Amino acid sequence: MNLGSSPSGSTIINKKLVQLFYLLFHKSELYLYKTIIMIKNEIENLINCNFSQREIAIELKSSQSNVRHWLKKFNLKTNNNLYNKKEYCSVENRIEKLCPKCKITKPIGDFYAKNKNKTWSAGYCKKCSNRYHSKRAQQVKIKMIQYKGGKCVDCKLKLEDSHYNVFDFHHLNPDTKDSNFKKIKYQKWEYIKKEINKCVLLCSNCHRLRHAEKIIID
Repeated sequence: MNLGSSPSGSTIINKKLVQLFYLLFHKSELYLYKTIIMIKNEIENLINCNFSQREIAIELKSSQSNVRHWLKKFNLKTNNNLYNKKEYCSVENRIEKLCPKCKITKPIGDFYAKNKNKTWSAGYCKKCSNRYHSKRAQQVKIKMIQYKGGKCVDCKLKLEDSHYNVFDFHHLNPDTKDSNFKKIKYQKWEYIKKEINKCVLLCSNCHRLRHAEKIIID
């Protein structure tokens, strides 16, 4: 006799299914709880190391808005409130300042001015600021290449087989090109996507050939 077709067999199967779903539900709840505790512990450790919100976001490969959400949820605060005060950025009557990134006190001339009168300075020193912006520009360029397929449309050279600096974005219609395209990597991602949707991805060699062919045709 088929056990599943009998009332008693069907009842046993249903009970086992209920037990299985119960276990799966509570295991997922336990996993979620452990994950939240792990996030909290990580953030607390970074706060104890005097990391700022931005540094925590970079360390956890997350956004600052996410970090602010978790700080509020766990009722935590960073130890870097000093760096957010107006007094910290003002250079009036100051000859040196602590960089919160490298933790080194440096002459005020080692910080970029934030206004024309040079009465306000950037938070990070020039060295740390340059390193941060270079790293960000590199990450955005790689993201742009991947968004466009990750390979040259002419010779099929792939990103994983080369260096990200080898690739260029060729505008099919030069008249639609943003005049400030060289600084496109510092724009918001939605704006970047809108701009590179006008382009095809080429390696630098194929890019030069395309322009050379255009000159010959013209």
